[in-house]
Amino acid sequence: MTIEERIERLERQNRHLRLGLAGIVLGAAAIFGGAAARQAVPEVIKAKAFQVVADDGTPLVVLGALRGIGAVATFNGRGQELVRLGVSTVGAGTVTTRNAKGQELVKLGVFTEGTGFVAVLDPSGRKRRGVLTTQP
Repeated sequence: MTIEERIERLERQNRHLRLGLAGIVLGAAAIFGGAAARQAVPEVIKAKAFQVVADDGTPLVVLGALRGIGAVATFNGRGQELVRLGVSTVGAGTVTTRNAKGQELVKLGVFTEGTGFVAVLDPSGRKRRGVLTTQP
């Protein structure tokens, strides 16, 4: 075998190797691209909390466990809770609004016997205009 024949043979092998490598790269791209397209929307997302924060990192909206119960709460720019949608200590749904000092002003919820209520409170926590209830 002459040197020219050996060089031609090496060039052919080099071409075949490059074509094979290009095929492998394209095949891998197709497989990974197809797998990524199939997982566009996950069935379940699990986390301990989700937060919307201000530019300085202060939480403005929190979805998670607040004081041991599931809740959604909004906060002012100073980090003080203003509104909470959650669960009371007896397991009933409640909505609570607070002033800038953190004092409850309005509370909507359910009593243990099943009646609903709306309470308007003064800053000291006393009923201001009475409690409105519904019958079960």
